[in-house]
Amino acid sequence: MDSDNSLVQIAITGTLSRPRHEFVLLLESRTNARFSEHVTYQTNYLVASRFDTNKARRAAKLGVRVITEHDMLSFIEHGHFPQTPLPTKPPSNWHPIDLDALEYEIIERFPEPRIYYLKYKDHSGNESERFLLAMERVRGGTHEYVAGYDQEHYKTFRIDRIESIEDLGPIEKSENSQ
Repeated sequence: MDSDNSLVQIAITGTLSRPRHEFVLLLESRTNARFSEHVTYQTNYLVASRFDTNKARRAAKLGVRVITEHDMLSFIEHGHFPQTPLPTKPPSNWHPIDLDALEYEIIERFPEPRIYYLKYKDHSGNESERFLLAMERVRGGTHEYVAGYDQEHYKTFRIDRIESIEDLGPIEKSENSQ
């Protein structure tokens, strides 16, 4: 077990394959992780089975790394969660969009998450290229979005700002993930 200065904070949202208290016991007895009921600026990881929860929205807003139950089990098996940078608390004069106040309606949950390569133009007209693990299509206000993981963060991308998209197929499962 690692020393206290390498502890990571883990929060969980959604229903997992076992009762939450069993995962908390595994996390705290076999790894460098400590369970937290809430997602805060001190949270390193959020284990999410769903992405339409308040905790998932808060994690996306703060920049907390969101992982799956499978990822968590892999870290437990190895006995260690990698240290991740904590979210940066914005200056007190910063006024973000209140993501908790935005209401997203899930239009479609993809039965099998797929990886896409997309060219995207943000609200300022800046173009970027991204790989996205797409999880669902949602509606927020008058716009539709593709929602999923861009690197380690769960994000939404307005469909009308996607310049081009290439379907790279489903996630390939490794032999160890069965």
